[in-house]
Amino acid sequence: MLVEQRNYEYHLTPLGQVLSGRIIDFVSTIGSIRRHKDFWAAHDLTGLPQEFLFDIGNLLMQNSFTIQLKTYPCLYPLSEILKDASFIHGAASMMAPGMGEEVFKRVVDGIPIELIVNKEAAGALKMEPYAPLDQLHEYRNFKIYVAQVPFKVGLTVTDKCVSLGLYKGRKDV
Repeated sequence: MLVEQRNYEYHLTPLGQVLSGRIIDFVSTIGSIRRHKDFWAAHDLTGLPQEFLFDIGNLLMQNSFTIQLKTYPCLYPLSEILKDASFIHGAASMMAPGMGEEVFKRVVDGIPIELIVNKEAAGALKMEPYAPLDQLHEYRNFKIYVAQVPFKVGLTVTDKCVSLGLYKGRKDV
């Protein structure tokens, strides 16, 4: 029983409350997918954990902050994000031109930076134009970790911004 009558009023039962929360999640997710269908169709979501995909409608429906579902040129917004940050945490499955020098500058400026990269990105960091990052091991404010499992997203978190990058294009279409 999902609804019960008490004193000529209808109320959700505890089970009804549980199910109504899941229905709201479902409707939020469907609404987000329909509203931004071109964006979702053009991006590969396989890099996101299943648990995150179940709650993506809730994230995108929040009124407390603005979610912009846009495709940006490769580095422009990221360089701006890094330039103004007082700390940087990130996960990168690929490297973008210019990113290495911006990270290098911020580390030398004393900004704490922690990065997680996959094996492919770690290999790229040893070559030009990223080779100067090898010099950063002497800085205590810089930490880099290599993930042993593959992942296909880019994530940057600072004190002012969260940026999630998805691979462009789906392989199953």
